[in-house]
Amino acid sequence: MQVIKPVGQKLIVHELPQETTETESGILVMDMQLTSGVIEEVSDELSDVYNVGDVVIFPKETGIALPHYKKKTCLWLDAKNDIWGIVTENKEK
Repeated sequence: MQVIKPVGQKLIVHELPQETTETESGILVMDMQLTSGVIEEVSDELSDVYNVGDVVIFPKETGIALPHYKKKTCLWLDAKNDIWGIVTENKEK
């Protein structure tokens, strides 16, 4: 299997299934603006900020599709413009 190493400010991200919530009347509601994904590959330039396996949040309809990368549909994302945040666990006691 080939591995692609992004360069510059790029990441390869596998989009996670979008969560839905159900209203009392049974209507399914999805966030139509943001989605999340798991980082599959990180450029050397970003390795001090992002790690493989990090979950990031980014706008839907962004990035360039990279079908069948590691048997998944992944996206090329520009970390500078596309990534809005990294999801972390709350460590408060």
